[in-house]
Amino acid sequence: MALAAHPERCAASNASRTSKVSASSPTLDPFQLASAEMVSNPYPVYHRLRAEAPVYWSDAWNGWVVTRYDDVHGVLLDQRFSSARTSAILEHLPESAQNDLKFIRRYMSLLISTIDDPEHARQRTVALKALAPRLFEAMRPQIQPEAALLSREAIGLARSNRSNTEVKTQ
Repeated sequence: MALAAHPERCAASNASRTSKVSASSPTLDPFQLASAEMVSNPYPVYHRLRAEAPVYWSDAWNGWVVTRYDDVHGVLLDQRFSSARTSAILEHLPESAQNDLKFIRRYMSLLISTIDDPEHARQRTVALKALAPRLFEAMRPQIQPEAALLSREAIGLARSNRSNTEVKTQ
């Protein structure tokens, strides 16, 4: 699923596959995108959206919700769409909710995937240099023993939890 934050740029979407229904009211939003059920288990809603409205305007999310793989792929590759989706969603919420979610806005503003060019390109260049495979290979002597230790501890914890469960159920 993708959220295209600029509806005027999404208007070129195939009209026969587009639904513009408000998500701010349960009576107007058959998909209940802002509901607790959607948050706890979004997959049935995603399935319905793909079948009934693969390109869907959401007032609650302040953007087009795009749910089919080929459409999502196209949106993600199309430079006309913004990656800075967080503000578009949060700015549409009531002020009290915006205040409660300030930390999310700050966190999301730091993610490369939610920043548009040219800042995205600058940060990506820096990140790729820092994440070069040769650097990880050079750190192998420090990483491998730590990973092995953590794996042994996790296996021991899992065995201990299994033993405790078996004792309690007997």
